[in-house]
Amino acid sequence: MKKMVLVVGHGSRIHQANLDFEALVERFRDYVPESQIRFGYIELAEPLLEKALEDAAEETDEVMVLPLFLFAAGHVKRDIPSAVQEAREKFPHVHFLIAPPLGVHPHMIRLVLKRLSESRVRFGQDHSQTVVVMVGRGSSDPDANGDFYKLVRILEETCSYARVVPCFVAITRPWLPETLEYVARENPKAILIQPYLFFPGKLVHRIENEARDFSKRYPEILVRISSLLGEDPLIFELLKEKIRQVEAHEILLSADPYDYRALLASVEGGH
Repeated sequence: MKKMVLVVGHGSRIHQANLDFEALVERFRDYVPESQIRFGYIELAEPLLEKALEDAAEETDEVMVLPLFLFAAGHVKRDIPSAVQEAREKFPHVHFLIAPPLGVHPHMIRLVLKRLSESRVRFGQDHSQTVVVMVGRGSSDPDANGDFYKLVRILEETCSYARVVPCFVAITRPWLPETLEYVARENPKAILIQPYLFFPGKLVHRIENEARDFSKRYPEILVRISSLLGEDPLIFELLKEKIRQVEAHEILLSADPYDYRALLASVEGGH
C-alpha cells in the first residue's frame, strides 16, 4: 500500500483560492508517484484537517502531514499538532508524521527572484532604480515574522534592485501603506510590490487597493504588483524534499549553513 501524504492548506472564503490550492496538490502528485496524495484544510473549506486525517487513517498505516505554509506560526505550531495527536489517539495503529513548513529555503528565494524577473520583463522596469516592497501576510507569532524578515534580507543581499523592503498586509506592522510612504521619500522611479502569498484572496485585494491609493498620491512613481508565488516546480521540489527529510529523520536547523549566493548565481536577476 502506498504511503499517504496529506497536504494541508489554510482554507479561504474565496472559492477560487481553494481551487488553486487543490490544483497545486493535483499537480504535485506527479512528483511523488510512490505516495497517495490527499489534501485538507485548517479552516473555511472542506475537508477539514481532522476529517482528512480520519479518512487517511482508514486507508493506510502511515500518514505524513505536509503543511503548505510559508512559516511556522500558530496553525503549524498548535493546530496541526493538536489534530494529529487526536488522530493518533483514535488510530493507534497508524504512524502519523508531520513535516515542517516551507520556511527560509533557497528554493523560496529562487522563486521570489523568478517572479521578480518575470515582472521586470513584463513591466520593462530598470531594476537598479526600482525598490521592491515585499509584503508578507503578517502573524501574531514573532518567529514567523522574523523568518520573513530573514528571507527579505537574503533577497536584498542577493539581488541588484535598489532596495528590498519588508512589510505586512495584516496583523502586525509595518503595514504596506506606511512602508510605501517611507519608500516614496527616496524618490524611486519605480516600486515593485511582491506579495509573499500563494493564492488570490482578500489580502491580495487589499494590497491592490492600497497600491492604487498610493499611486493616486504619487503619480510620478511607477507602481506595479508582481505575480503571486502560485504553483511552481520549485515548490514541488521543496515539498518533496520535506517528505524525504522526515522519512530520513533529518532535522534541518535554521542555523544550518546555506551558500545562497552560489545557489542563486544561475538565477536570472540574482546578481
